[in-house]
Amino acid sequence: MSTAYRVNEVGVKAFGNCSALTEITSQYKNPPRVSYHAFTDIPSDVTITVPCGAEASYRAADGWNKIANINEGNIYELKVYSQDDTMGVVEILQQPNCTQNAIIEALPKEKYKFQHWNDGNTDNPRTIEVTKDVEYIATFAPISDSVDNICAENTSAIRKALENGIFYILRNGEKYTIDGRKVM
Repeated sequence: MSTAYRVNEVGVKAFGNCSALTEITSQYKNPPRVSYHAFTDIPSDVTITVPCGAEASYRAADGWNKIANINEGNIYELKVYSQDDTMGVVEILQQPNCTQNAIIEALPKEKYKFQHWNDGNTDNPRTIEVTKDVEYIATFAPISDSVDNICAENTSAIRKALENGIFYILRNGEKYTIDGRKVM
């Protein structure tokens, strides 16, 4: 069972004689102070995961330096969701670690489009530096006035245009994107 606590100091005998202890995660770059016998008689294979760039500090810090397995890693939780799974799904393409950022992508289902993330960002796929527990929710919407609808409406008044490497649909002097959104 995993339990999270926020501490400034590991108290006297805090983990002393905890034979079932297997891992500790610290979210502090600077190691909290360790009190007398805080880690007495813990299993020798206990692993401590610390923030990226903090391993050397923990290995040098009193109390922490008695633990052999100190590793740097991504200690924060990244959660991604769709606001409506019938419209689209979200994937983590790349998990964050000490050398790479996370990459997430919103994948709309047929007849839907990705609109934005819960923080207003519209990048898709999106690269994220994960520096705290974070949650991203993708918002999708039905595609309205799609190219099929425009074309069916008046085929003779439509032609394709290439501008800066992007295809647009020209309809009665107005420009539309391929997914049917009007370009101002």
